[in-house]
Amino acid sequence: MAAKAETPDEYPMAILKPGKTIPQIDRPQYEGLRYWQFPALTFTPHHSNVTYYNGNLGCLGSIYDGSTNKTFVSRLPLEAGTNVFHVYVAYFQFDDFPDLNTRIMLFRTHAWSGQTEVLFSKQLGEPGYAGEWMVDYLDGVNNSFTMENEYSYWFQIDYPKGNPSVMVCSIMMAYWPVKDSLFPPLAFPTVVNGN
Repeated sequence: MAAKAETPDEYPMAILKPGKTIPQIDRPQYEGLRYWQFPALTFTPHHSNVTYYNGNLGCLGSIYDGSTNKTFVSRLPLEAGTNVFHVYVAYFQFDDFPDLNTRIMLFRTHAWSGQTEVLFSKQLGEPGYAGEWMVDYLDGVNNSFTMENEYSYWFQIDYPKGNPSVMVCSIMMAYWPVKDSLFPPLAFPTVVNGN
């Protein structure tokens, strides 16, 4: 794992301007819907050369400028059968004119074949503290997905090299958990006739 920067005060930080607050999102409210949210700071670098720091507000910062791609990953620990209906990415954009080089993706890899596919990919680039839906069941297009047993799932953040103009801060997911079967297996006692 890469070492965190020891003096983050020297690096760009996600700081809200006076009078500004973190925007609240309208989380969908349905009976049985559950939420899973985690800060981007919990992501780990894909390569040990990549350094990172706490950019404030849970944001993941990195000014690494070496030859290795600046990629961070985090697995998605939901069980097979879970229906994911919303994925929201919160981030902080330093520039009013973003370079659109920061991307967040959701991958899955098949356990037996090793085949990997991108489920969703989004470039980030609204100014200030912002957020974007990667998956939104209510957007008129059903791009929700169900976790399958034969796959492992993970998020990936790709930053441009050098000082990024965007720092990813958190990911929120809304999902319906695996439901218990309406007809569980039944067990009947065995009667043995001694005759």
